[in-house]
Amino acid sequence: MSSSMIFRVFTNTNPLFLFTKPFYLLLFVYFLTTSIDLYYLPVILFKFKLTHVIAPIFSVILLLVFRNFHLPYRFTLLMIGILITMAFSAANSINPPACMGYFLWMAFNFIFYFLIPYILFRYIPASTLLQIYFNSFFCMGLYALLQFVFSFAGIILPGVTQYIFNLARGQAFTYEPTFYALYILPLTIFYTTKFLLNPQEKRKLYHLIYPNLLLLVSTSTGCLFSYLIYFSQLILFKFFKIIKTNLVKLFSQCAGVLFILLGCMAFIKTELLTKGFLKFFFQGTSHYSIVHRWEGIVAYWNIFLENSIFGVGLGAGPFYYAQKKLGGFIDPFDPLIIAHYCPTNVFTEILASLGLVGILLFIIFLNLLIHTFRSTHRIPQLSSEEKINLIALALSVGVVLGALQFNQNITRAYLWVHIGIFVGYADSLRRKYQQEVVLNKSG
Repeated sequence: MSSSMIFRVFTNTNPLFLFTKPFYLLLFVYFLTTSIDLYYLPVILFKFKLTHVIAPIFSVILLLVFRNFHLPYRFTLLMIGILITMAFSAANSINPPACMGYFLWMAFNFIFYFLIPYILFRYIPASTLLQIYFNSFFCMGLYALLQFVFSFAGIILPGVTQYIFNLARGQAFTYEPTFYALYILPLTIFYTTKFLLNPQEKRKLYHLIYPNLLLLVSTSTGCLFSYLIYFSQLILFKFFKIIKTNLVKLFSQCAGVLFILLGCMAFIKTELLTKGFLKFFFQGTSHYSIVHRWEGIVAYWNIFLENSIFGVGLGAGPFYYAQKKLGGFIDPFDPLIIAHYCPTNVFTEILASLGLVGILLFIIFLNLLIHTFRSTHRIPQLSSEEKINLIALALSVGVVLGALQFNQNITRAYLWVHIGIFVGYADSLRRKYQQEVVLNKSG
């Protein structure tokens, strides 16, 4: 089977579709490059990547082509509030240059990775935009799978940085497998949810198998916790009667596929489980990953207690932490400080960096996301497919935000792109049916 046939089977898309319109091809590249972390240009404390060139170029072309933008005013006003808080925290920080760098980085993320996907739903059919978006995940995921498979023959493809014995862990071009798992989660959760909620006649088993396989090739323990978060959210959605399907049936179908995939990996090499997915259970709480994460959580919680109102400034946390731990002079422009003393989950990162004011604003942001979903889900005219897509996107956003609690850095490009896709899709549905109501009344 040729690569083009594989692409068409799994994505229901002819690969030539992307080349029929140059704008669609550039859009695909825009999505694809958000996860390329390994290749960058270091500039003082920051890393300039390919996506930081592609995103502005694409945005300028978008501006020239469509010329008319409509912004989500509530999210925009709230982000302005967050940026004001960041600027105030920076003014009272031990490292103002680092904080102002993160201020610019956050503004860049909001403009080029949240607003752009949101705006696109006004000019591109939602089905086409989602198709291009998730196809970019498939390409990166397929490459991560090839990294894993080729290592069995002793062939190490570019981008591999971690191994389990001689086997490469799938990571595509992210920093490491944990970050790859975070990146690929939207694809996995979206298509798993669509499979579980679709009627029997629309289900295709490979739509459940391949997205989960592309996640599991990371062999990250984060996969296990992500599934637990996902199942918990399914229960929550069932409780609020958003999902009406039998949960026992949903869990059994999903768990069956996961057990088969994990069983195959265990059959190939037991260490993929014992030193990969389940390493915490086999190696105990003394494992480096647990110790490192827990130390980071405790350290940043203590930073918050010492600076509870406005925090120490986003970007200054590692320097504050290093100074308390090492004492003496800390070079404010040393990028190794950020690498070695970075936070280990987003919640304590925000608490320590922006204090109670910052965490309150992010809680409001989360509440806006919930309100966006609920107000759209209540539209009685939604088709079955639109409702399933909306639920799948909401669950994928929830799982990604949950996964950030054992990860870090709220300025990840693909995080903001996915939130922008969710909000943009929900608002596009509201506009669609509001226009239909107006037309019906005028008719």
